[in-house]
Amino acid sequence: MDNAGFGAINASAHAVKEAIQNQDYKKAAVLWAQAEDVVTKVTNGVSFYNIMQTRASASSSTSKSALYLNNGGSQHLSPYHTDKLSALMNGGIKEMLRIVPQNVSWGGQSSLVFEALREDFMRPVTGIVDSLLNQTSLAVNVYSGQLDLIVDTMGRIPFLRI
Repeated sequence: MDNAGFGAINASAHAVKEAIQNQDYKKAAVLWAQAEDVVTKVTNGVSFYNIMQTRASASSSTSKSALYLNNGGSQHLSPYHTDKLSALMNGGIKEMLRIVPQNVSWGGQSSLVFEALREDFMRPVTGIVDSLLNQTSLAVNVYSGQLDLIVDTMGRIPFLRI
């Protein structure tokens, strides 16, 4: 990316930050989607889940923010709905659990949940999560990786907190 692209991304990020600071989470969600459009455009479609790859849909003229606003975040959820993963979750895992009704499929409700929580998506929750971890006996696996553009925690290694 060149300096102009960096400037465009930086300006978009600052707009999102300002909306969050003003506690306007609905606006922050819209601006976040617009910032994603900017990143996609100036990086020739870098994947948000693996920066070493590009998204096939990057050349599409459909705005990513429009997809976010109209499709319940399906652009973010679709990478998790691969054929192999869907087959596993709706096959062997569903059978093993023995509690999932036949008419319910894994991932079928994810866009509805994303849409219902759209404003909450942009709320800072670090304090809440930290409090839950410190006040309960929950076992939590935390995974992070340096190739993820959205949650790029470089140098972190997975750990287990009990």
